[in-house]
Amino acid sequence: MIKILTLLICLSIWQPTIAASTRIICTPGESCLAKFSTPWMAALIYANEEPSVNSIYCGGSLIAPNWVLTAAHCTKNETADDIQVVLGRKTLSATGTGEIIDVEQIIIHPEYQSYNDENPLADIALLKLKHPSTQTEFIPIAKAGNIQIGNLASVMGWGQTIVNNTSSFSDTLQYTSLPIVSNEICNRSYNDDVTDSMLCAGFKQGGTDGCNGDSGGPLLIKFEGKWQQIGIMSWGESCALAGYYGVYTRLTSFTDFIDKYVKKPCENLVAPTLQISVEKSVVNITWDNECKVKGYKFYSAPYSFPINQLTMDNIIAYDIGYSNEINIDLQTLQMFVPYQDIYVAVKAYDCDNVENCDNYSDYSNLGIVSLDLGII
Repeated sequence: MIKILTLLICLSIWQPTIAASTRIICTPGESCLAKFSTPWMAALIYANEEPSVNSIYCGGSLIAPNWVLTAAHCTKNETADDIQVVLGRKTLSATGTGEIIDVEQIIIHPEYQSYNDENPLADIALLKLKHPSTQTEFIPIAKAGNIQIGNLASVMGWGQTIVNNTSSFSDTLQYTSLPIVSNEICNRSYNDDVTDSMLCAGFKQGGTDGCNGDSGGPLLIKFEGKWQQIGIMSWGESCALAGYYGVYTRLTSFTDFIDKYVKKPCENLVAPTLQISVEKSVVNITWDNECKVKGYKFYSAPYSFPINQLTMDNIIAYDIGYSNEINIDLQTLQMFVPYQDIYVAVKAYDCDNVENCDNYSDYSNLGIVSLDLGII
């Protein structure tokens, strides 16, 4: 039976030919101990208990001073008074280090399937802390374009290090690295239960994974030398089982939910700043959400310099809703756009009815896309 993951890192599944002493398997050549800085890594413990292997039951990640991201199933049947968050402490029993903060509010995604204990949709929740954390670093959420199939991602937690052994929780933060797997491959193991709002990671042969007690913790990638979060540990078939992968909540599917609560309303709409990159024939355009808005419009127009009537008379606008990323396939675009080079730009808006909206930001910086060369 597929079961909700709640706790393990760095483990190998038992096989009759393998001795018990060899069951903990780490990434080859590496230690399972997370020796790097993880100020944003959170442990969820039962309230009014000292942090230990007996009180931890899930993980989480600090994404803003007052906000911890976790799996919705980690909050099932719990109230805010039932949970405390431990931050800045890699070793749970290391009293006098880090901080323990009470939870003020639990916000569960409205589409979370609380009745589904095997493979729930929208397995994501926010914990609002009673006071801001003193940690100075927060984990950013990666853009979709940074997530590449086959690249290594990392999971971490204090969970079980031996499958189905409740006495194998780790007092010290553990981690392991796993390749990102396409949903198509992942669904061969899970009978199409993996949806677009989920992503998978793991080795086909198994051997290392997250498990009971690690649920709610982050799936991370390194981008330009810095950690970014791409997923939340959610569910899977046992732990580190050959032929099965860990399944995670895909964060890029839930940025609107996160920003609705975490981001502050815009006092004045700020023009986005575009970053443009090219991968083969696909142009990836991203921008940051500096504050809470209702959505964005994407604009394209034929290039002219200096800008003349050709550009001004042929501006095309697309409402892309609440997203901070768009991908343009130049091979497809060439069939519809009779121009060699085009301008691209974005505006933010803050209206419920975009058709009658008059509250827009200024245009972003202009990007120039060449249908032959990508960007210029």
